[in-house]
Amino acid sequence: MSDTIFKVGCDLYQKLSPEDRLVAPIIAAKRINKPYDMIFEVLQAAISFKAIDENGNYFPSDKKFFKEAEKGVEYVLQNICKL
Repeated sequence: MSDTIFKVGCDLYQKLSPEDRLVAPIIAAKRINKPYDMIFEVLQAAISFKAIDENGNYFPSDKKFFKEAEKGVEYVLQNICKL
C-alpha cells in the first residue's frame, strides 16, 4: 500500500460524508439491524485525526472541518455525517 497517512487521513468532509467509507457502512448496518459499534469507534477516531503533509500543512478544507468540529462530536455526526 503506497498511500501516506496524510492521504488516508485528510479530506475529512469527503471521508466522513454519508456516502463514503465509514458512514455508509454504519447507515447500511442500521438499516438491516446489524452491529456497527466497531465502525463507529473508527468514525469517532477519524473525527479527531489531524493529518499533516510532509511540510506540516493540513489539507485545505480540513482547516474548516477542524473549526466546525470544535462544536462537538454530536454536531459532526448530525451535520456532516448525517447520522
